Amino acid sequence: MTKVPLLVFAVAFCVVSTVFILMGADAGAAHATLAAFGPDGSGILAAAASVAAMRAELTDLETRAKQMEGRITDRSSEAEVKRIQGEHKSIVGQIEALKPRILDAMAEESNRHAIFPHVEVGGRAGFENPEFRAAAMGEALFHRIAPKHQLSEPAREFAGLTIPDMARQCLEFAGHSTRGMAAAQLVTRGLHTTSDYPMVLSDAVIRLLRMPYETPDSGVRMVARQTTARDFKSKHSLQLSGGPGLEKVNEHGEFTRGTFNEAGESYKIDTFGKVFGITRQALVNDDLGAFDRVPRALGQAALAFEATFLANVVAANPAMSDTKTLFHADHGNLASAGAAPAVATLSTARTALRRQTGLQGELISVPPKYLLVPAELETVGEQVLATLAAAKVDDVNPFPGRLELIVEPRFTDPARWYVVADPGVIDGLEFAYLEGEEGPQVDTRAGFDVDGVEFKVRLDFGGGFVDWRGWYANPGE
Repeated sequence: MTKVPLLVFAVAFCVVSTVFILMGADAGAAHATLAAFGPDGSGILAAAASVAAMRAELTDLETRAKQMEGRITDRSSEAEVKRIQGEHKSIVGQIEALKPRILDAMAEESNRHAIFPHVEVGGRAGFENPEFRAAAMGEALFHRIAPKHQLSEPAREFAGLTIPDMARQCLEFAGHSTRGMAAAQLVTRGLHTTSDYPMVLSDAVIRLLRMPYETPDSGVRMVARQTTARDFKSKHSLQLSGGPGLEKVNEHGEFTRGTFNEAGESYKIDTFGKVFGITRQALVNDDLGAFDRVPRALGQAALAFEATFLANVVAANPAMSDTKTLFHADHGNLASAGAAPAVATLSTARTALRRQTGLQGELISVPPKYLLVPAELETVGEQVLATLAAAKVDDVNPFPGRLELIVEPRFTDPARWYVVADPGVIDGLEFAYLEGEEGPQVDTRAGFDVDGVEFKVRLDFGGGFVDWRGWYANPGE
């Protein structure tokens, strides 16, 4: 063993052992890691020699290329110029082919002889996990757009980084050298060389898309119940009757048997979506506005689409499994004559819900909770639910504090209004997302049609009525 390799090996061992112990590991881990270097450190020297040889070759080729450029003068013949240009082109081709080989060799040796392998600290997943790292970086990018967002501890590692800086981080985590790369090169290589960088951008876009969903529900969504669908087949909702009433047990202790009646409604979810792109120029320019405007607008559009979908379901008065429409005289949930909301008409609606019966004719007494009106009846709704001091008992309004006003501006009929029960108490209007994919989902790829990155926003959504007993409609006047 020569003195130089022995010295290199000894120094490396001391450094690695010290770092491992500080990180909570033991010196045995250092032995295992340095074993790959060989007993005399020859692994380190062989890897370094391989990369050094290619660097030397690259330097020689670059020198020759410059010399070739200087050989063309005013006295050079046309044939000589063509010959020199041909040789110069060949050398340039060798240079371009050699550069990625050097980067790959450095990354390969770095991974093979990693001196600092991942050691989890405090049970927290490390940045070596691409998904963990992409989520942290995506959150940091989102924070630059929405500064009020409270950064998690992992995301603080990347706070303030520009979009090209994040491309640099992704490339370096993947073992690629970024020395001397400009912003445009970082973005281009980040999109096409690593899977991390598109994941980072996708994480930020998803957070922006879902911002509108963090606002409280309004309109018809407030009276609909959210659920999930396992697939795209029709989603059936079974309704069980209240069951037979209890009967007195005879003197022999014999219990009589009863049965349940079943009925069911169904609906299915479908896929809706849109593709948009963010250009390479916007990424290079660190244009946060490109990230903010389009995803946020699509998130708002997705939420508005869901609300419009549900409003249209209500307005369509769909047929139920008994072949009768949702609001029907036989269902006991449709006013016999249209009139505006008032104490008398609200009283009629409340009585109708209280008189609702189940599948076997048993009384279920549905308690009303909401007055749902179009925008044109908002003022009337506020008036009829206002608390006013009455001069006599007959003028007392019993509904303030008992019914909550909900305005749905997407209703196109300006006169029709509804009284609705709490969807948590009795089934009625229901909507569903595909299981595990609540709200808008995003797929990402490096752009082909767009020079940059493309995002496919997908929404698997559907809804329908699963029972009529919790809704009452008045066509208005």
